[in-house]
Amino acid sequence: MTSARFRFRGSAVALTIAAVLAFGTLFAAPAQAVDTDSTRPFHASDVIVGETLTAEVDLATWGDTSDLGYIWLRVPADWSSDGVEITNATDKSYTVTNDDIGSYIRVHVYDGTTRSTSKATNQVLLVRANSQAGPVTIVGDPIIGNTLRVDKGEWAAGTTFTYQWHYAWGGADIAGATTDSFTLTDAQRYDNIEVTVTGTLSGSQEVTSPRSGRILRPAFPSGTVSISGSAVVGSALTATPGDDWPEGAVLSYYWGWSNGEIGDGIEGATDTTFTVPADRVGLQIYVSIEATVANFEPSVAYAFTGIVPPITPVATAPATQAPAATAATAATAPVSTSAELAAFLTAARVEIGTAASAGLPATGLDVTKPYTATVDWAGADGFVDVYAYSTPTLVGTFPVVNGKVQVVLSPAMLSSLAAGTHTLVISGQSSGAVQAVAFSLSKTLAATGVETIVPLGSAALLLLLGAALVVVRHRRTLV
Repeated sequence: MTSARFRFRGSAVALTIAAVLAFGTLFAAPAQAVDTDSTRPFHASDVIVGETLTAEVDLATWGDTSDLGYIWLRVPADWSSDGVEITNATDKSYTVTNDDIGSYIRVHVYDGTTRSTSKATNQVLLVRANSQAGPVTIVGDPIIGNTLRVDKGEWAAGTTFTYQWHYAWGGADIAGATTDSFTLTDAQRYDNIEVTVTGTLSGSQEVTSPRSGRILRPAFPSGTVSISGSAVVGSALTATPGDDWPEGAVLSYYWGWSNGEIGDGIEGATDTTFTVPADRVGLQIYVSIEATVANFEPSVAYAFTGIVPPITPVATAPATQAPAATAATAATAPVSTSAELAAFLTAARVEIGTAASAGLPATGLDVTKPYTATVDWAGADGFVDVYAYSTPTLVGTFPVVNGKVQVVLSPAMLSSLAAGTHTLVISGQSSGAVQAVAFSLSKTLAATGVETIVPLGSAALLLLLGAALVVVRHRRTLV
């Protein structure tokens, strides 16, 4: 008989285990050395239901073995304990049963009349129902109408099988799905499924496949969409679908915004046209077309505008009259130098707000990126003028919408400023009210003489980034 020898640290004991099939065939575990003080016993080999395990001791070490005792233990698969004694398993040999499937088997040997003396423990053996089992996999694409099939892997000769298909999340069985193939229907749409194969030989063993991909209807190629019109405040944009959509497709329109990193849909904007509002200055506008065709997944296409620019200052009536509906020409800077700014703000009783209070990064701005500073405005103004100090630089004239001003800080404007700390000074065109917000540019991001108009290539890059990164609220995310 071939056997596996196990030695133990700190004990003059050598223990040998051999697994013998009940009908006489030899089963040999590979020889491995293991210490009994390891935190998790070494898994030397597997045994299957019906095999007989025999504890053999080294006579040269133990001497007289007439008073040796044996305790066979079943160790849970999760190692929640070191083992539970198997009822009536106190002989030198033990035959593995179905109750042992999935557990580990080990044996204690002790010398003397009490169990506490000279105890030695062998390494563990994992019990399986069959000597070969799986792996089980699902073959086929998870598309409604397709038939998925089971590849049950390698099992011991003579094994018989049963099948059960079930949902991966929650594990509910699919009624009637008990063969080695399954045809997908709309009932499984958006779900993942698995199949469990039960093989029976000397005992029974279940093996479950990995879950399928998400089950969907067939897809069809999306068409195209284009936007006409100027992306400026007050302008009407029109979405026009291409002629490459499938015949009979039902088209739905959804407008939204993007800042190049995140985006969202615009509530209620579901027509073929959309008028650009003042609160979208500094953002891109996009339109998505969702096409639906019976028995197919919806298909979506996008088109993007450029960035909506600040409102161009225009000449109007004198600023002393009531708040105007259109912007007046920007007034001159409140003070001509940064040295005079502190005294001006103190006289106006203005406390400088932090960058974070206006939604700007507290750690400094990157001159290659656009930013939008949002400031609450209580003055009776339709528009405000904004200057950036140290040297007063006109940022632009911006509308007051619902008590807020959104100041767009373009890369061109930021690049014109020196490194260091700066202050935005916001002045109402009608009320004369003043607010101020601090921000900073790190030295590595300081101005380098960049042209004040963003090159066409950069604008195209921003457009592509917006298309790739936009998040659309109305679309259901598929995983």
